[in-house]
Amino acid sequence: MNGNTSRTKNLLFVFALIISGSLSAQLECTIKLLEDGETFGVYVRPLEEISPSRNAVTGTGQITVVVPNGFEIAELQSVSGTWLLNARVNAPEENPLKDYISFGFSYDHPIIRYISQQETLLFSFKNGNDMMEPLALIDNDMDPFAQVPNSVGCNPGNELSVFDAAKNKSVYRYFGNYQSESLPFVNLNSSDTGKN
Repeated sequence: MNGNTSRTKNLLFVFALIISGSLSAQLECTIKLLEDGETFGVYVRPLEEISPSRNAVTGTGQITVVVPNGFEIAELQSVSGTWLLNARVNAPEENPLKDYISFGFSYDHPIIRYISQQETLLFSFKNGNDMMEPLALIDNDMDPFAQVPNSVGCNPGNELSVFDAAKNKSVYRYFGNYQSESLPFVNLNSSDTGKN
């Protein structure tokens, strides 16, 4: 299947979701430094008011990580769903001390399981150049680069859309970020705690 056909199918899927079911923003995401101290993981967690069925299907998604200038992604590993590094904006004028790396959802294999109040690891990656500054997910509401239109004419915001036919044709959407226990962490070159 070529990229255009896949994109068209995703757009039609989202449109069908919008007209067929109830929309609710009930998924939140985070990024964590994993136990090995080298790998970062991006997670999704449904809010407690929903209990998605095992048949919930992810239709679209984008997760943007805000990193220090020059940060390199290494060893990207899809865990739940297939994720691709699909865009990077270095030092935009809205936030010139940060770079923005967007990962796009390609398809739901292996299928993403959404369990109420439980984290599901979507993908992981390693730091390719040993920078020790904090990473964060973009904040769609507060990050100046997330405000559209921006200086490069892109939409870097986080997004997830999930259709759950078994739950009254419900549609679950990205709600926001939650803070992980491992972030912010200390920059080894200073005694300051990093901020998003």
